[in-house]
Formats: sequence, C-alpha cells, structure tokens
Amino acid sequence: MDIRELIYFVQIAKERTYSAAAKKLYISQPALSKAIKNLEDELSVKLFIVVDKHNELTDAGEILYKKAEHLIDEYNSILDAINEVSTLKKGRMRIGIPYGLGKILLYGLISEFSNHFPEVEITISGNGSNIVKKGVLSGQIDIGVTITPPEVDLKFNTAVIGSDQYFLLVNKENRLANHESVSFAELKNEDFLMLNDEYIMTEITKQNCITTGFSPHIKMTLNRTDIITQMVEENNGIAIIAGGKNRFLSNPKLSCVPLADGVQKFNIVLITKKDAYLPFAARKFIEFAQLQMKAASS
Repeated sequence: MDIRELIYFVQIAKERTYSAAAKKLYISQPALSKAIKNLEDELSVKLFIVVDKHNELTDAGEILYKKAEHLIDEYNSILDAINEVSTLKKGRMRIGIPYGLGKILLYGLISEFSNHFPEVEITISGNGSNIVKKGVLSGQIDIGVTITPPEVDLKFNTAVIGSDQYFLLVNKENRLANHESVSFAELKNEDFLMLNDEYIMTEITKQNCITTGFSPHIKMTLNRTDIITQMVEENNGIAIIAGGKNRFLSNPKLSCVPLADGVQKFNIVLITKKDAYLPFAARKFIEFAQLQMKAASS
C-alpha cells in the first residue's frame, strides 16, 4: 500500500465511478482499476461493490476511507511543511561568529538575509574561531565563521566570502602612532592586549612575535575586541586587530598602523561540517553571502 493507491481509492469513493475518478486523477481507467485491485489483494478485502452502476464502499471500504482521508491530509501537510522550508517561508539557521568578524561583516549580512527571508529563525552565538569550529563539528552550529590562514582541516567545507588585513591598533600618544607601517621587531618592548586562546588572531599574533625572535609581553587577556579597544583608548597597551579598520578611523584617541611583516592578510570563511546535513536556510545563507560580497566587490 502506498499513498498513491490511497489517493486513487478516496477519489473513486468520492466520484462513485472509476471513469469519473480517472478523469479527475488524469490517469487511464485500466491503470486505476489495476491500482485498486492491488490494494484489495494486499488487504484481502473487497473495497467496492457496484450498486445501480455506481461503486459503493463496503464495510471494509468505509473504514479505509475514513483512515485514508486522514492519512492523505497528513501527507499533504508534510509536503506543505517541507515546501515552506525549502522555499524559506520557514526554517532555522544556527551560526557561530567571533565578535570582531560579526562587527566587520557578518551582522550586516545576517540582517540583510533576515530582511529577505523574515520567517527564518536565526540563532547567533558569539565565540572565538576555535570554539566555533568545535560547535560545527559537534552539530550545535550549522555554519561557523573563521579566518584563514591557518587553513581549516579537511573535516570542513569552506566558502570564502571576503578578505581583510591585520593592523596595529595604538593610542595616539604611543610612539608608533604616526608610523607609516610597523614591523614586529618594533613591538618587542610593547605591552600587548590580546584576545584569549579561543581566537585565531591571538595564535597568529603570538606566532608572528616568536618568528621575529621574542615572546610578546601580554599585559591583559580579554574576550572581546570592543573591550580591547577601550583599553587601547586608555593607553593600557597595543593590539593586533583582524580587519575592520574603518570603524576606528573616526576615534580621536586611536591610530591604525599597517603591518610591515608577518601575516598581514586573511580571508573570512564560512565553514560547515563535511558530509553532514545542512538545513535549507543555512545553504541559502551561504549562497546569499557569496552573492552579496561578489556584488559589493564588483
């Protein structure tokens, strides 16, 4: 028994003749008769009897008719629900974003996406890239946002949606504030303000210092770039920041200085778990983000 046979059966019960039902169903009468014969053989009962040239339901047919109507309604409801999700009339998406990358790019993209697809429920969690990756692998997050280099491992699918540059953020009173660029060697005696080890930016900064020949003096470890910004404003130290330079240019207390060496550029990457199911909304967001960024760069 399949849903098609039940649909055929109910239509005959409503029309009371095979010929009228066949016309409504857009199939041949022999094909309809064969489907009902298969259904009767499977159930080992007679479903219709002929009375005055009309097909009337037997006792067994009456029972099946009531149940079949309910099953067909449920089947159509399932199709409607799936169609709503696949066309993004409904759906959900869980995305993990490091705070800084959200401020630079992702919060704006998510807002635009939500305006286009208002019925999609979006859950945003803010953590460093290393925690975001764990969330994607565990299935707690559909899409993660990270930066490369370093390259993500083969457990992830990746989609590059943008690029930016690292730079040095210092107080205007710092000796490096007016430099055209700065090398890591010039930072040897500075007090660093860094994000915690959840963030790839911290890993990159430490590696750049070590490659230059010194271990950075970390004065404070914090968990958000806006707090680091406040500390730099108060001249508590310097910070290497991943992108979004424009948000600091109007601040009279801060100076953004390009890096002369070390890792200077990075890509902003959306990651998903390889070979895992990805909700329709998440797939659409990745496509949307790529198209929006392509349009912005052209």
